[in-house]
Amino acid sequence: MTLASSHADLEVVTRRALDLLARDHTATVSQLADLLAIPSPVGQEGEAQDWVARRLTELELELHQFELDPAEFAHLPGWLPNDRPHRGRPNVIGIWRGSGGGRSLVLNAHIDTVPADPVERWTSDPWTPRFSGGRLYARGAHDDKAGIVEIIAALRALQRAGFQPRGDIIVQSVIEDEPTGNGTLACAARGFNAEAAWVVDGTPLGEAIVNHCGQIQFFITTYGSGGSIVDKVSGYDAIQLAMEVARELEAFARRAHQQPPAPDWPAVANPLHFAVSRIAGGEWFASRPQKCTLECCMAFNPPETLAGMRERIAAALAAFAQSHPWLRDNPPVLRFEGLATEPVRIYREDHPFFRELGHIYGATAGMPLRWLTLNAWCDLRHFSLHGYVPAVLTGPGNGGGDHGPDEYIETDSMLPVMQALAAFTVRWCGQTGDN
Repeated sequence: MTLASSHADLEVVTRRALDLLARDHTATVSQLADLLAIPSPVGQEGEAQDWVARRLTELELELHQFELDPAEFAHLPGWLPNDRPHRGRPNVIGIWRGSGGGRSLVLNAHIDTVPADPVERWTSDPWTPRFSGGRLYARGAHDDKAGIVEIIAALRALQRAGFQPRGDIIVQSVIEDEPTGNGTLACAARGFNAEAAWVVDGTPLGEAIVNHCGQIQFFITTYGSGGSIVDKVSGYDAIQLAMEVARELEAFARRAHQQPPAPDWPAVANPLHFAVSRIAGGEWFASRPQKCTLECCMAFNPPETLAGMRERIAAALAAFAQSHPWLRDNPPVLRFEGLATEPVRIYREDHPFFRELGHIYGATAGMPLRWLTLNAWCDLRHFSLHGYVPAVLTGPGNGGGDHGPDEYIETDSMLPVMQALAAFTVRWCGQTGDN
């Protein structure tokens, strides 16, 4: 790739790196396929992290690895408890030390994936990478192993182009993005911080997440009357009761959505979505279910808070129970547990990080960045929980099937992201010898 005259303000070393990335693009995609062939569903990230550690060692970065021991991190605000063993599942950090006087930068992506089940819904084996029609299919192709490979490729190209940063570059390959975000939180707690952060994860070309709504996870258990399934005249079925509760909470979310957000909060599509993510109920095939538990989540806008949402959800559930002939005397049990995060706003229009990133992205990718607010949660929140750090979540390119069957990335769309990564790293961290 040769930069047009409108890109003449980009440094010479940047142009060299962009050309190298274009020339080596096929090899980079092949490297992504190698990583995708190593399954890394959450809880089983160790082998894939070994692969990342070898690549960072090849770049001669200062390597750090540490496990997420709850004894060290569980006291932190934002830590989410879970029952997965932490042994053999490290975060992997690579630091390219700068010569001094420049701005530091975190480049973050996550190695863990959601499970591939049910695998029979996939066109082919989710752990065997498959190329078709300009797409690379496999679990983790878009979310988020492409992000890790793009960071590595961008830094390799910069090294070969002769770049020597003034500011430190900190690569974070983290675990536990999908269920908890604990991996990125632990990096911050261990001191692997910088003056800005780019999370390469989860968006198509031209879109950048810079804020996200609040999110709350909770569980509701309903109890039925029991009895034989042949008795259809009397009694209550716990599973059917749970479905009634779910419909009521959907209606509650629609009503809540009608209330305006804080005046300065960006517009978000369906910010107060309610979802039942898992259901467990029933005891015996010939018995009317006596117990059913719904695992639920709901997003919310400011000025609402976690405390306020807990109160509103509890009140809505109690009001519905009082109106129901069975639930009035056998109320559902509500338990708040798991994910709980306040709304996060990171974008500041006047901050040089966003101005410079927008300029560089437009110059290299050939399109503007749109600053967006996510109606869910992501690791971005950990860059504002413990002091403000300007951060963005954008990349790894166009794709689909995230958290579903036939996940893929359009391989040609990876190149603009890698080139933007390289160009912005030069601009932000500075080139040794430049004023």
